[in-house]
Amino acid sequence: MAETLLQNIFGTNPDLNVQCSDNEIFHVSRTVLMEASPVWHAMLGEDFTESSDKLVQFSDDPSDALRIVFSILYGVYDIEAIDNREVAAIVDKYNLGGAKKVLDLVTEVH
Repeated sequence: MAETLLQNIFGTNPDLNVQCSDNEIFHVSRTVLMEASPVWHAMLGEDFTESSDKLVQFSDDPSDALRIVFSILYGVYDIEAIDNREVAAIVDKYNLGGAKKVLDLVTEVH
């Protein structure tokens, strides 16, 4: 099982583990996810009951696509790696408005 720690340029520490469909785990900031998406805000908001390891299952989402989405949210993405239908599906699924703008810009560039 691979694990990825995303360095946060926003000053909040990773406090949540997100496990993908292929069992890769991302260490991310709950705050960054909640700010990025109303879906994640509802999922991880006040009613969120954390397990002891602060693990959340994104069992329908592949790690390759989530890695790109998280890198967009953290501002460390590679523009060449973004052209991906799975990424667009995740952006739509979780209503990631800021990431959608990045995808639209990338589409214009390509």
